[in-house]
Amino acid sequence: MFKSKIIILTSVVFCQFAQAQLVNPRDLTGSLGSVVDRVTRVEDKVVSKIDPPFTLSELPAIETLVTTPLEALPDILTIADKINTPLFTEVLVENDWRAVKQQWILLSDIKTETLLLQLGAKVQFRKQYSGLGLTLIHFEMPPSLDSKKALATHLPEEAMASLDRNHIYQTQSQDTMVDGSPIADSLASSQNQAFCDDPVKIGMVDSAINVNHPAFAGKDIKAKSFLPASLTSPSFHGSAVAGIMVGNIAEQPPLLVKAELFSAEVFYRQSDYAQGATLEAIVAGVDWLIRQGVKVVNMSLAGPDNLILEQVLNAVVKKGVVVVAAAGNKGPAAAPLFPAAYESVIAVSAIDKKSQPYRWSNRGAYIDFAADGVNVLTVRGAQEYATESGTSMAAPVVSAAISCVVLKSTDAKLVTKELVFERMSRLIQDMGPEGRDPIYGLGAVLRPYSNFIN
Repeated sequence: MFKSKIIILTSVVFCQFAQAQLVNPRDLTGSLGSVVDRVTRVEDKVVSKIDPPFTLSELPAIETLVTTPLEALPDILTIADKINTPLFTEVLVENDWRAVKQQWILLSDIKTETLLLQLGAKVQFRKQYSGLGLTLIHFEMPPSLDSKKALATHLPEEAMASLDRNHIYQTQSQDTMVDGSPIADSLASSQNQAFCDDPVKIGMVDSAINVNHPAFAGKDIKAKSFLPASLTSPSFHGSAVAGIMVGNIAEQPPLLVKAELFSAEVFYRQSDYAQGATLEAIVAGVDWLIRQGVKVVNMSLAGPDNLILEQVLNAVVKKGVVVVAAAGNKGPAAAPLFPAAYESVIAVSAIDKKSQPYRWSNRGAYIDFAADGVNVLTVRGAQEYATESGTSMAAPVVSAAISCVVLKSTDAKLVTKELVFERMSRLIQDMGPEGRDPIYGLGAVLRPYSNFIN
C-alpha cells in the first residue's frame, strides 16, 4: 500500500508541475501537503469498498461459476489407455448423441457383408453371441458413407432393419452429498430389511465394483471386463449400484442376502465427471450375463434408441430374463431414453424418501415402477460410504425386488413382464393418479421394507 501511495503521489505531483520550469520551494511544500491529503482520502475510500479477507470455504460452489455442465464433453473425444495410446474416438452424431467414429453394427448376413466390403467397409469382426442366439458384424465405414441415409442407397431393407451405430451410453447418477450429516439422515429414514434370503442370481451392466470395500466382505461377486485390455473401468458407479443390492451398509442387511452377483464391466472414463460405454461392450456384457444363468439384468444406463440394442434385449427377454433399466436423469420434459423406453424392458423412475418425484427423473408412459433414488446411502471409494442420487440408484432397488419375485416362478420360460407386474402388485404402492401414471408407473417400491417374502 505504501508503494502504491508513492506512485500515486509522484504521478499527481508530476501532472501538476510538469509545465513549470522554475518552482518556488514554499509553493512546492504546500502543494505536496495538499496532494498527500488528497491521496489519503482516495485511499480510504478505495479500502472501504474492499470486502474483508475471505477463506476458501466462502468461495461459491463451482457449479455456480461454470456456464456448461461439469459432465459436458467435447464434440470429438479420443479415448486412450493409461500410457495415452489412442484406442478409439467418440464423436457427435445424429441428434447430438455420441458414437464411436464411423463404427456400425449389423445382424450377420454374408450377402450384406460382401456388399459392405465392396463399398469400402472395414469389417472389424464377426461374432456369434451364443447367450443371445445372435451373430453380429462390427465394421467401419468410410466418411462418405457414414450415415444411415447414405447406406440406405446401397443396402437392402432387411439389412437396414438391424443396422445402427456403435452408440455411447452413460451412467444415470449425479453428484450428491458425501460423508457427513446427510448420512445420518439417510440411516434414520432407510432402515431397510432384506427382500429375501434365497440364493438368487442377478446381473448388472455397469462399471467395475470395488470388491475390496468392507461392504462387500464375504459377498459372491463375479466380474468380467468387456473393455479393451489396456483400458480400466472406474469403480465408483458400479460399486454404488452393487452396494444397494448386496452391500452390508451401516450394519443393515442387504436387499439380497444370498445373491450371486455377476457384473459386466462396460464403462470407461470419459472425464472426471462422466463415464461412457459402447454398444459393442454392452452387447458382449449382456451376452455373458445370459450365459451365466442370471434371471434379472440391471442396466443403470441410458442413451439413444438403437436397433441393435433393442433386438439384443428382445432376445434376452424371450429367454425368460427380466431387464430393468434406469429411466434417465434428463428431467420431466425430456424425451424417452433407452433401453428403459423399450417395450420389453422395465423402466424405473426415482423418488425421494417422502415419495416425491426426483426433480431430474425422466417421466412418461413407459415408466413401470418408481423407487428411492435420492440421497441413497451406498458404497463410495475405497473405504467410504456416501449418498448418491439418480435413477441409477432407483433401478437396482427394483431389480433386487424382482429377483425375489422371479424365484416364485417354477419355469423360467414363463417369466414375462406381465407376470412380474402381477407379482409385484402386492409390494408396490399406487401413488399419484389411480393406476399407471407417467411419474410412478404402476406404483412405488418404498423404504423401509418389511414382510416382502413370506
